Amino acid sequence: MQLVSKAIHGFVPLALAYSVGLAACAPASTTTATPSSTPTSSPTPVAQVTPSPAPASSPTPAPTLQPPSIVANFDVNKGELGEGLTLDKAGAFAYTATVAGKILKVSLADGTTTEVGVLAQFPQGRQDIYVVGLAFDAAENLDIAVTSFGPAYTSGIYRLAKGGSVAALRTQVAGFPNGLSFAPDGTCFVSNSFGQIQTVSASGDVSSWFSEPGLTDGDASSSCATGFGIGANGIHATDEAVYFTNSDRAQMVKVARKGDGTAGDSSFVVPSNCATFNGADGVAPGPNGSFYVASNQQNALLKVTSAGVVSVVASGSLFAFPSSVAYSAKDSAVYVINAAFGDVKKPGIVKVPVQNN
Repeated sequence: MQLVSKAIHGFVPLALAYSVGLAACAPASTTTATPSSTPTSSPTPVAQVTPSPAPASSPTPAPTLQPPSIVANFDVNKGELGEGLTLDKAGAFAYTATVAGKILKVSLADGTTTEVGVLAQFPQGRQDIYVVGLAFDAAENLDIAVTSFGPAYTSGIYRLAKGGSVAALRTQVAGFPNGLSFAPDGTCFVSNSFGQIQTVSASGDVSSWFSEPGLTDGDASSSCATGFGIGANGIHATDEAVYFTNSDRAQMVKVARKGDGTAGDSSFVVPSNCATFNGADGVAPGPNGSFYVASNQQNALLKVTSAGVVSVVASGSLFAFPSSVAYSAKDSAVYVINAAFGDVKKPGIVKVPVQNN
């Protein structure tokens, strides 16, 4: 998540694989005729006809991708302002939690939105509580990060158990718990935007996993600083590495995981670059080692290749401070949630069809 100082509210090419038929031409066999002793008449001349060239086969045209579209519009008047986004295991539904403390389930097929739960004892009408990242664990429990800057609510990770309706506090986390990601081995990683990457054990114990100035903390002097010291933000964890964006520094970092699960060497996937990576927020893995990143300042969806090349996938009026993304291999699309900070109040979810490469 990235905050905007002027508007804080209480409610947050397809490369075708061408099949080229190669015809292997075998040399024609020849027969040597035995000369005849009887002279034969000269053959009647035959008009020479130059054969027309065979028409070249045309490659199959690339399928036309559909433009971005709105999956669901949320109601500002009901406090339906969500920042975090995650998909269920089947890729059929998107989930978000709103600044009113409600947990919404959205059908990706028709946009039907259903309230499926609430954050326990969530106070209404406050401007110092932020409901941010979400992630499912292997048992389909939904964890939600909440940051509170006052005594009205506890900062930490809340859990909506599978089949439950109330998300209770799982563990308290000081600072700015923001993004959440479960690695395949079950470790829960938290991007704490005030300067570290943390882990939460199955029993709820919180530990600092990685903290390094210039990588995890914010930078108020940066040309693309948020003004609120937002460092580590969007996060994605695998068994081999943890990837996260740093909003103030406009960068994306990779930290290797050692065999014992501790943090190893760090490196840049995208070094600091405000021109191309300004507003880097939520991150999600795509196919072939790529990542998709929400740029809240550019109102754009970005793609980062495995080589670290950044490009704009989509931008424009459908986006309103996009904050979190999720890639669905089921329909080769990226789903983007608009947090709608700022003057443009268009909260909802946008679908961006992408190429599956």
